[in-house]
Amino acid sequence: MNARTLIIFATLIGCGAKTTAADEDTAWDIYDSDADADTDTDTDTDTDTDTDTDTDDDDGDGSPNDEDCDDNDATVYPGAPELCDGQDNDCDEEIDEHLTDDWYADSDRWTATETTWDGDSVRITSLAINPVSGDVWGLGMRGSSGTVSPVAGIYLVDKDGVELVEDLDDENLGLINLAIDDDGILWWPATVEDGSGISRAGARSYDPESGDQDTEILDTLSDSSTARFVATDGTDVFIGGTRAFHETENIAVWKVGSSSVQDDGADLYPDGSVGITSMIQTPKGIAYAATLHEASGQAHLIVRESGTSGFNTILDQEVGWSAGSYTSFTSITVDSAGEFWGSVIEHAETEQINVWKVLTDLDNGSSPEVADSYGDRETFFALSYGIQAHPTGAILATGGETNESGPSRYLIRAAHSDDFDNVWQEETSGGSSDVPLLYTTAVDQEQGFWAAGATMHSDASIDGILVHLSCSAAEGD
Repeated sequence: MNARTLIIFATLIGCGAKTTAADEDTAWDIYDSDADADTDTDTDTDTDTDTDTDTDDDDGDGSPNDEDCDDNDATVYPGAPELCDGQDNDCDEEIDEHLTDDWYADSDRWTATETTWDGDSVRITSLAINPVSGDVWGLGMRGSSGTVSPVAGIYLVDKDGVELVEDLDDENLGLINLAIDDDGILWWPATVEDGSGISRAGARSYDPESGDQDTEILDTLSDSSTARFVATDGTDVFIGGTRAFHETENIAVWKVGSSSVQDDGADLYPDGSVGITSMIQTPKGIAYAATLHEASGQAHLIVRESGTSGFNTILDQEVGWSAGSYTSFTSITVDSAGEFWGSVIEHAETEQINVWKVLTDLDNGSSPEVADSYGDRETFFALSYGIQAHPTGAILATGGETNESGPSRYLIRAAHSDDFDNVWQEETSGGSSDVPLLYTTAVDQEQGFWAAGATMHSDASIDGILVHLSCSAAEGD
């Protein structure tokens, strides 16, 4: 969304006083004994009276400085249309009011034929915005049926679909995430075999400028390790996963280019069985969410954030866990105020969506506040897999709903505080047997919201979907 910019140049031209020929003394007059004696009888009677009020309009938006609430922004003035830009455009002390009440879907879901590349069905498993070019990039898989081996690839994404940039040799990327550093380099986690055939946590990268790919093994000390998630603070790149020692597995976070572990789950719960489920960039660095199970059976929802002296625990919340009932993080995000939000799945016979607001409480003195609970155990279950803080202050949660008595659908719910509501939905083609999910999200440099996912049908075939939302219908197609 581009703000209109008006630039006014004011040029002040000063005029000097003129002399007439009758008043001018020439060089000859100096030696002329009869030189004229000129007498200046003019009297300057001009008086200047400044009666101007402050009518200057520095930004040229038609509103004088003394009435404008921002003299340097032409999109901000009393009565201006409210734009989706995180500002109080109309000077009423409210920001982007009403805009996110009606998010506008300006690119519908892909159909089965539109999610193809060279004849294969495509699903995007992770989205990220390149801070250098502003392009939307995705990791994706081609070949969706149970009889087709999926092929991983790097894709450029826009509202018209996807464009394959590079095939990857990864056999299956799964639901991992993508991160792009401040130099525009794409990074993703990879579990690779070393020379002895042992699985090792690693990082892979792709340079869009040169087309070069690179792989770095991060762990050489454990019995084995896996890489599942990636995040960057802009400069450094971190990989989250697990590593095993003597049949005990725990959390590990590595930094690309460093041989040391940055965070070790064994320091939290030595006998815990763990899994990192989300990893993101935050204003302080990076953060990750994990669900941890102690040997005693007690489960914990964990959020840890990097700081100047290592990682700090933001949340350690005990939750129930058994074979038939559990709660698990699926994703986290952090808003402009530094508060954490998380999407979780609560399973008890059937799944139910919950969007939890996680308070930034370093002494763990509070429990998370449930900001949204969506699902009906009697007729349908809903899965929340993605959550994204938007610059306007909105929180958007993405997932899907499977309805036993009707069609299944993709679902996006949003709110500015704790009043979540459905803002976009799309029914799938296979009815109640479909399992649709939107599991990756991103916000581009024009504040457009992107989500991608797929539907698994009863025959094991998979169709991808891409959704782009704008918080202003005027910006739609």
